[in-house]
Amino acid sequence: MTKLTCITTTFNDGKALYNSVNSILNQSYENFQYIIVDDGSSDETRDIVSSIKDERVLSIIQANDGLSGARNKGLEQVTGEYVCFLDADDARPNWAFQSMADLIKEEKPDLVFCKGTLSEVRGELLPFYDTRIFDIIRDKIGQGPAVQNDPETQSAIRLAQLIEPQSANKLVKYSLLKQSKIGFPNTHFFEDIFFHTNILAKAQRVSFLHHPSFTYFRRYLRPQITGSSSDLRFDIIPVTKLTLETFQNLPQFHDPYHRAAVVASCFKILEWCEHSISHHYRYHFREAARALLTLINPLFLHFPHDTPDGMEIIRSAEKYIGGLNHA
Repeated sequence: MTKLTCITTTFNDGKALYNSVNSILNQSYENFQYIIVDDGSSDETRDIVSSIKDERVLSIIQANDGLSGARNKGLEQVTGEYVCFLDADDARPNWAFQSMADLIKEEKPDLVFCKGTLSEVRGELLPFYDTRIFDIIRDKIGQGPAVQNDPETQSAIRLAQLIEPQSANKLVKYSLLKQSKIGFPNTHFFEDIFFHTNILAKAQRVSFLHHPSFTYFRRYLRPQITGSSSDLRFDIIPVTKLTLETFQNLPQFHDPYHRAAVVASCFKILEWCEHSISHHYRYHFREAARALLTLINPLFLHFPHDTPDGMEIIRSAEKYIGGLNHA
């Protein structure tokens, strides 16, 4: 049986943490390690973490180091062959690990992308934001894996870049992480786009799990970064720069469609941050975004003329970047 590792980080999540913990401990597939990293929480959350008694659980309590630092700390303790993540107030259905293990046995991938479910603030269950991309990928390649440099499946790898850069939707072969030395950029929010872009470019075989394996909860009165309008939004600018600088050293940089998908996925987040940041910061954010354009490789600003199915986002990014250039 393939051993899986799941990492959850928590910071002052309190009783909401039980949502994640119970969904993992009640998986029908039992050969897993569950790492919980308490990133300097107050007593309530720390006591909950300390109270979890299960031989499959490794609890780590550390001084506050941020989400990326906590995830990287968890990665140091992985014993599974594959690793995934789950935020502290999200959940997995109890069939998730079994579905992952079955797919691993059949396709032996380096990386698996999983569909998700969105639970809105009033409890309405909806497909996750990237469901259409999954559907297009399935139409293109069927149920099998996509392989780097395979003309028959390369389009699916490019499209996978446009899947939401959410931590719970990936299962990664741990040896690939170790060999590639890929982790999360410390001290920054919006770290998932960096991890997402680099691990996809390094994976040789990419599989897709086409039924939901996690639920993302949008909540009132929760300190989710996606629900704030503070100056934390500025973090997307250095993370985008770091992501593009790293990507330009990879072979996929010379594929204009993959390169455009990377730019589009980064600038989609950047544009969203500009539109959702507090009005007080908006002018300075836009000026910083304009400055970013002068610091990246000019090839990132050259987009293909055609728009393959599912990649309409590259036209949106091209329009947004054009607006920055002419502001």
